[in-house]
Amino acid sequence: MLIRRFAWWDIPEALRLRNEVLGLDTTRLLTGGNPLDGLGLVRHWSPFHQVCSVIAYGERPILGGISCNGEGELAHLLYLAPLSHLDTPALSLVLEALLEQALEWGALYVLAEVEASHPLLDAFRRLRFSVALWETFWEFPETQPKDTSWEAIRDGVQRGNFFSLYHRLVPPMLQGIEHPGKRRQRIYALNAWGYALVSAGAHGTVVTPLFHPDMPEPVDALRHLASLLQARYHRSLYLRLPSYQSWLESALEQVGARFLSRQALLIHHLAKVEFEKEPLPETSVLRTQPSPPLIPTPLSGKSPGK
Repeated sequence: MLIRRFAWWDIPEALRLRNEVLGLDTTRLLTGGNPLDGLGLVRHWSPFHQVCSVIAYGERPILGGISCNGEGELAHLLYLAPLSHLDTPALSLVLEALLEQALEWGALYVLAEVEASHPLLDAFRRLRFSVALWETFWEFPETQPKDTSWEAIRDGVQRGNFFSLYHRLVPPMLQGIEHPGKRRQRIYALNAWGYALVSAGAHGTVVTPLFHPDMPEPVDALRHLASLLQARYHRSLYLRLPSYQSWLESALEQVGARFLSRQALLIHHLAKVEFEKEPLPETSVLRTQPSPPLIPTPLSGKSPGK
């Protein structure tokens, strides 16, 4: 089977498969649209985007795509196509080719989002992907404009307050992949208890909340946030709810948000962390000394033999 990089002469094949795409980056799919439509294909040759697709020719062509963030540390699988032909051994070859591309970019992690009940979940696990977290996606209803205290973070004090809460709420092992800088998210603040991480595109806006569990009136906070973002971006508004913020599900139901899907955020570690073994300092080594002979002491307190 021939596997190679996507080229301009593959565009007709890609357009033919654009209605059979399995999206693996839900935020990009909701904000940027179908990766195999006209604009999605242009990104392959844009100097402002690190995007690569590969195509495998066999009984039926299989396409797969991957992108990398600006810092080069985090790569995200974009899509696989066609949906009707993914139960084939060639799928593993396509995924391995995409992982090799991530290594070329110098990425440390590769992410992919797959619905919880999707049969491909096992295929990813066989390629050493593991579940980093579970997440749900919701769609906000249209909201009437409201006066709101939400505002974009501007100064260092606000950023300091945000990261103080961020490091308390986001599990340490997830902070390398959830960081707003690596996901190119804009941060909005309500107060020191509530923040929102926003990704916006031509097709929609996705917001990830970061609310302290003791935050007062989370339902009103979500309503005002939706009002601000819908008025500012004039796009469909979606909410990504990672498992460490799952307590907000009841609040979303109260604001009338529509549940879309439950997904696993999968991670593949390209770099193996090794800890250097250093000898213990000499002061910490316990040295055993011969014990002195035990001399019994009589109850009277006199020395033996006297």
